[in-house]
Amino acid sequence: MASIKNPNNCSNCGSSNFDFVSPSTGTSYVLTTVDQTKNPPAFNPTSGLPVAVFGCLDCGVLTFHVESLRRS
Repeated sequence: MASIKNPNNCSNCGSSNFDFVSPSTGTSYVLTTVDQTKNPPAFNPTSGLPVAVFGCLDCGVLTFHVESLRRS
């Protein structure tokens, strides 16, 4: 699991130019849903899932890690 939390290479292109994307101090990234039945679509404020984001500077792929995600 440590390799997922701190990956060394991009899983898409294999580049080592891959690292944690740091949010602003005191903040974190959240994956959320959008209610598309509304016009304009609206964010669902209670659907947030905190994620750690890693990015590749060579191919642009983002990878999300969710600490709480587990098989039941």
